[in-house]
Amino acid sequence: MQSSEIGLVQELYTASAPVALWDGKEQDPHYIELSYHEGILPEGGVKERFRIQSIRLKTTEEIVGFLSVYHSYPHPDSLYLAMMCISGDFQNQGYGQEVMKHFLLEIGLLGYSEVRVNVSLRNWAGLRFWTKSGFNRISGIFGDKEFAEGKFADIELINRWSM
Repeated sequence: MQSSEIGLVQELYTASAPVALWDGKEQDPHYIELSYHEGILPEGGVKERFRIQSIRLKTTEEIVGFLSVYHSYPHPDSLYLAMMCISGDFQNQGYGQEVMKHFLLEIGLLGYSEVRVNVSLRNWAGLRFWTKSGFNRISGIFGDKEFAEGKFADIELINRWSM
């Protein structure tokens, strides 16, 4: 992603992700800028292993989404998909599945054998998308232990393949 794309990608993120419904937190109006300059890092993580990439239409090069990843976490052969976002105008049309198909192919070629993603248990569309994309192993459930208003939890899903 180019620094000149930060504003556009932030607008896309703000319009496309009802984060507060999933985790109770308000959207950060500087999330993309923070991601670009500092990275979204796990505990002890380093910026050099973080990447944010815009997603463009093949035909027009229009930016329709982004994904951010952290390399070699939690294992050297793992890639952590911190976030993937497709513009609401392009959702439910197969774009996300196409992106994921090519993404998984490319990271397999880089030597990774698994991708992990964290999904809010309240993000039903996201859960459907990720399981349809082959994320069918659960490595953990994190967050509140009971379901109630104001309580939130996430599930970490893994797509793993043999090399």
